This record gives sequence, C-alpha cells and structure tokens, in this order.
Amino acid sequence: MNKNKLFFLLIPILILFSTTIYKFKKTKIVIVHPGKRNITEAVYGLGTISPAKVFHLKIGVMAMIKKIDVEEGQSIVEGTSLVEFDSIPAIKSPIAGLVTSIAYKVNEVAFPQMNILTVMDIKEKYITLSLEEQAIVKIKIGQAVRIVLEAIKDKSFKGEVKAVYPGENQFIVKIISKELPEEVLPGMTADISIETDYKKDTTVIPIQSIVNKKIRLKRDGKISEVTVKTGIKIDNFIEIIDPILRETDEIEYEEL
Repeated sequence: MNKNKLFFLLIPILILFSTTIYKFKKTKIVIVHPGKRNITEAVYGLGTISPAKVFHLKIGVMAMIKKIDVEEGQSIVEGTSLVEFDSIPAIKSPIAGLVTSIAYKVNEVAFPQMNILTVMDIKEKYITLSLEEQAIVKIKIGQAVRIVLEAIKDKSFKGEVKAVYPGENQFIVKIISKELPEEVLPGMTADISIETDYKKDTTVIPIQSIVNKKIRLKRDGKISEVTVKTGIKIDNFIEIIDPILRETDEIEYEEL
C-alpha cells in the first residue's frame, strides 16, 4: 500500500480515538451518602373560585316582564322582589347576595326555561379543580391544600379537599377554605397544591445515581450493583424504599 494512502486512512482513526479520550476526561465520578429528608408529594393544578349559592330566575310559561325591581351589581337580602310579570306572580329571591346579571328588559317577553336574572352569594365560596385520572386517584377527602390566588400572589391560604367526583369528561376536586378574603370573587383563578403524601426522615439519594433501576453501592469496602425500589420524588432526589440504606454507605455514579 502506498504510504500516502496509509496516512490518510490513519487520520480518521486518530480523530475518533482523540474524541473518545476527550469525552472520557469530561466524565466525573461522584460519591454520595444516603441522606434523610422530610418529603411531601403533591398534586398541582389551576382552580376556579365559585359561589356556594347561586339562583337563576327562570319561569315555566311565557310571560311579559312588567317591572324589574333590582339592578345589576345590587346587593339584596333574602325575600327581595326581583321581577314582576303580566300573567304570573312576582318572583322574590330565595337567597341573599349580589345581582350579577339581568338578561331582559321591561316589556320584553320571557320564554320558558330561559335565564332572566342571576343572584350570587359571593360571601361563601369554594374552589373547583379539574384533574386527569392519573392524579385524581391520589386525591382523598380531607387532604390539606395550599392556595395561591392569581390576584394575590404574595400570600398563600390553607384549605382542604371537600369532595371528589366525576364531571363531564373530567374529574373534579372541590376545595373549601375559611381563609379566602372577601375581595376574592367568583371566576378568579388560583394555583392549587394538594398534599397527597408526607413522610418524615425518609432515605433519599440523587435521582441521577439510579441507572436502569440500579445503583452502584459501596458497603464495607465492597462494591456491587443493587436494584432499588423507589418512592416519592422531590427536587433532584428520590426516596429509596428497598433496600434499607445506611448513612455510611457510598453510592457512586457518573456525572456528565
């Protein structure tokens, strides 16, 4: 073989070899000890504030509106006259609250089952949250909830899960809180965090140290690959359920 040809054949091999060495030098061996942490597992979502009581005024027959006794935005008490008709008795509000909408005007004809007027009790509120099925199975009545309102982001409020039920093509969590301020109105949104599990003094290791469900464990001077059963994740750490790790154990892994 010609010497020039041999030279050109060797160049790619040398470049490949150099690249391999370069990558190897970038690999860092990290040694850590198992640690203890209190860990909390939570489900997150965006919730909507809803009024506890709502009255929608509808009638069962067609009738002309002769008089509207309230205005939009008006605060009323239970028993306040709302609308007077030409052929049926005047209708009074069964709840105290705020008139939030009036869909008709005087002398207009109201049709059966069409909403004429809405009254909301905005003092009592709850939060609804829609979740996917993988998350909803972790939710139980009574679980603690942390609420951060979109309108008041510098403060959080405590709540609890009141109900869990299926909706139309979704799964709903109902949350109640005695801490929601009066200025919070129905329709506002809130970032929700539901605490689904809490463990104290749990053994954790870096997630990066687990490769193919195994760790490289050094104990009593001996190194072995051990299969681990994991639990809750928190930040860059993960709970180790099995085997039981000692604080004197060393876990080795490559950090790229």
